[in-house]
Amino acid sequence: MTVKTEQYNPGSFRDPRGFLYFKDGIIYRQVNNVYSRNYDHLIDSAKYKKLTSEKFLVQHSEVNTKGPEPEKAYKIIRTEKIKYSKRLLYLMKKKEN
Repeated sequence: MTVKTEQYNPGSFRDPRGFLYFKDGIIYRQVNNVYSRNYDHLIDSAKYKKLTSEKFLVQHSEVNTKGPEPEKAYKIIRTEKIKYSKRLLYLMKKKEN
């Protein structure tokens, strides 16, 4: 019997561009082939660096591992952990009002 260690994030399974999943307590995102040109454009442009430096986008690194759906996978990325912040939560709620 094979035990599957990946666990899909139920909020991202409908996105054809990719999805989040957890493996051994680490969050990964599978970027699917259908999104490869857009992904490469973002990474190769100055936008990725600008957005991550201004904290509008979470930094990630590409990892050499197979995702849960390797036949659809273009890249597997591992995101940087985000620290919980009461201040950030306060600012998000304030912006909603």
